[in-house]
Amino acid sequence: FTYWQADKPALQDIRVHIPAGQFVVLTGPTGAGKSTFLQMLNGLIPHHIPGRLRGEVLVKGRSTKSVSVAELSRHVGLVFEDPDTQIVSLTVEDDVAFGPSNLGLKPEEIRVCVHEALQHTRLLGFEDRNPFTLSGGEKQSLAMAGILAMRPDILALDEPTSMLDPIGRARIISILKSLAAKINTTILVVEQNPELVIELADRVLLFDEGR
Repeated sequence: FTYWQADKPALQDIRVHIPAGQFVVLTGPTGAGKSTFLQMLNGLIPHHIPGRLRGEVLVKGRSTKSVSVAELSRHVGLVFEDPDTQIVSLTVEDDVAFGPSNLGLKPEEIRVCVHEALQHTRLLGFEDRNPFTLSGGEKQSLAMAGILAMRPDILALDEPTSMLDPIGRARIISILKSLAAKINTTILVVEQNPELVIELADRVLLFDEGR
């Protein structure tokens, strides 16, 4: 994949198959292509981010070129580095319910999804809190909960600890450990400091200059 007006590809010669249920750590220097890789999985590339894509990206056997971002969001949930960019509501509960509500689920099913997601991210009891009163680690937990409530097959996290203090970082790593043990979801984590999550990894993908 080459971004619009870029001189060289951001990713090239990528051939990888990730089986369901793996915990994969993606690491490498800044600008190596890790975030681009995640954006290809949920359809932001090629649908929303301009550039030239060669080859195929298949999610559950379907080409991302032929599936909308909205449809892919049912399968691939992407958590960004800055949790503030993913907060959309004035209470924690409403924020977590936003995703499954947009999927058209019934109210009772939404309540179950929200409860499970809050439980996984240790936010039970925070339902009525304003998200912007939360700590950094709690905000990132909320961003994760909003994605988990949609029950994706793949949970992709783009440097989820990079903007957090040590307490927030420890919270997110602990949640990832619990998720890896309790849910049968494929988890991909971009991490500049792979030692934080290496013990959880079934596999490590090392990126360097787009390869």
